[in-house]
Amino acid sequence: MHSQPWIDSIKKEPAFSAGLSLRASTQQWGQSLQKQVETEAAQNPEGVIADAINNTLRVRRIETTGSSDYAASFPINHIITTLRKSYSLLNLQDNWDGEGAVAVKPSTVERMASFLLTSAIQLWKLHGICLDAPDISLVSDGSIDIHWRKGERELLVNVPMEVGEPLAYYGDNNLGQMVKGNLPLPMKNLWLLMWLMQ
Repeated sequence: MHSQPWIDSIKKEPAFSAGLSLRASTQQWGQSLQKQVETEAAQNPEGVIADAINNTLRVRRIETTGSSDYAASFPINHIITTLRKSYSLLNLQDNWDGEGAVAVKPSTVERMASFLLTSAIQLWKLHGICLDAPDISLVSDGSIDIHWRKGERELLVNVPMEVGEPLAYYGDNNLGQMVKGNLPLPMKNLWLLMWLMQ
């Protein structure tokens, strides 16, 4: 099938060639920007955590008519302290365990921080329950484990590396009862954390 003459003439126009060059340049710029963000995150991991905390608090403040010092309105300082301590996860490079482990992405850390802060705020706001600070650790596939022990109960929530995937959870108690499944974000209800904290 032959091209129409007018199509061929358009393709010869400088503007057409410029458009292709612009598209290629835009793609290169996007790739360059992504690398720059990843480089800055590696150089300033504390900034990634700080941004995640501030962004989450800003969103929650917009959704309500609370105090101007929104963080002070809820018992979440212990959660914020735990998140700030976890910035060292971003210092780990590929193969950090010597067995081919994947380095964590800043976006995964941001999802983890958002999940924890939002859950803690909502749990207090709706049910008057203060969420305990968890242990946070990196998994070899680039995901993040959030781990709680509360009395006779234990809960593990995994934040996957892929943004579109739901969080996975597993919990049990000393009676042999077990809960497991997936948590799409944002969470529709807080039953899992209420189960942990009761």
